[in-house]
Amino acid sequence: MALAGAGALASVQGDFDRAQVVCEEGLELLAHEEASEAKLKLLESLGWVASEREEHSQAKELYEESLALSREIGDTWWIAESLLGLAFVSHNRGDYERATELYEESMSLFREQGDKGFLATCLGSLAMVVYSQGDLGRAAQLTEEAATLFKDLGDRGGVSIVLYNLGWIALLQDQLGRAADLYRESLSFAWDAGLNPLVQVALEGFACVAGAEGETERAARLWGAAQALQEAKGIPRDPDFLAEADTRISATRSGMREQAWEEAWHKGQTMSLDEAVFYALEGEEEAGG
Repeated sequence: MALAGAGALASVQGDFDRAQVVCEEGLELLAHEEASEAKLKLLESLGWVASEREEHSQAKELYEESLALSREIGDTWWIAESLLGLAFVSHNRGDYERATELYEESMSLFREQGDKGFLATCLGSLAMVVYSQGDLGRAAQLTEEAATLFKDLGDRGGVSIVLYNLGWIALLQDQLGRAADLYRESLSFAWDAGLNPLVQVALEGFACVAGAEGETERAARLWGAAQALQEAKGIPRDPDFLAEADTRISATRSGMREQAWEEAWHKGQTMSLDEAVFYALEGEEEAGG
């Protein structure tokens, strides 16, 4: 059904108003028909839109309707997809116990289906729930499995995300060399794929590593570059890491003279994106001369 495809495309592209209109029109047309994949696509897209808007109750209702229809027609893949949507809702609400149950149920079904992409998504998402509960060891294990699957699929965006998450876990465990290596690999994938939000968080990660290693000027420059990219592209910061990163950078800043921090930070702000990425990847090499 064309409307289902158009609604899904609009939601992925971030045009949520258009996605909602198209999907609701599609559901009206299918209102008196039996359960079908077209209906499931429309419900899933509407659930995604509601989740992105943080309309959690609405998202839950849509995914529950999708789950009921999936079970009605006996489609295991769509059952797994609907469970994943419900897991996202519980995760975003902070109901980690329920989110864990739903992710694990969804993961089991995607394994049965042989769907590596959605299995990797489940693994990476469950890792963040486990991370939020303080189990860094299991979070790393789940994320490493997700990274292997994303690499097998050639999914640069997925690889970049989970490598960044692994880098963050390594940083929290004071494994600074490993964290830097993981950020370097994550940034390389993100830069090659033109994924600015992932470039931005990788620059933040490099800044935190530099601060932990006592390279305060480098930390300030990288932090300035990350903030410049965030502001230029309107990139929302990841709430899972924001507070910890800010705390670490504040500690680094307090160890510098304010003028020194401002000068280094300003240098980062005025770097081009190419220069900032080169500076992060090449260590102590100067960017821009």
